[in-house]
Amino acid sequence: MTRTDHSDRAKRPGHDARTLAFYEENAARYGRETEPPHPPRRLVDFAARLPEGGFVLDLGAGSGWAAEFLATLGHRVIALDAAAAMARMAGERAGVLAIRAGFDEVHGREVLDGIWACHALQHAPRDLMPVLLVRLGATLRPGGWFHLDLHEARPDEPLTLRDTLGRLYNHYTEDEIRQLLAAAGLDIHAFGRKDEHGFDGRPITTMSILARREGDAADG
Repeated sequence: MTRTDHSDRAKRPGHDARTLAFYEENAARYGRETEPPHPPRRLVDFAARLPEGGFVLDLGAGSGWAAEFLATLGHRVIALDAAAAMARMAGERAGVLAIRAGFDEVHGREVLDGIWACHALQHAPRDLMPVLLVRLGATLRPGGWFHLDLHEARPDEPLTLRDTLGRLYNHYTEDEIRQLLAAAGLDIHAFGRKDEHGFDGRPITTMSILARREGDAADG
């Protein structure tokens, strides 16, 4: 599950070879420099909406800091990352089950209470995004929560670009991501944006979106 050879995955839909290579080769530094000193407000708010002992997926978990926080609250957490080195780091966190897999390998129907996808799906191929969101939405139980962070499209940049570190990004406008989430049966409950800098120092605008699967949560 956590072999360091990722050449087989790089050839599959949804996995870009150079993006995976960056995370494999820089996992320790990336994990160390991107882990916040305290759980961000958006993660605390997401966690507060989950049922007690909820079943949660940390999609593109990186070093697993968000998964660990959710686990400390008593949730059952799976941390999923396509990079073997990242999956290993996440698996060392208390209470976290880590799996090496990509977004295109998530399947299931109405099994999850929440999905935390922090700066992960922006690496997914643009033409696969509608299918991925529909599939992820289907894994949520009615009333389940989906948190999504991704880069907003900027007028001075192409929608698809490769940063100076070799990572492939797909950017979205607010209208575009709203339409994609609606088509996946996910209702937006909160939307925010923040100007910041990426790991490569590039100016970015992050959209933070909290959505909920249509339907009432099951009792019990």
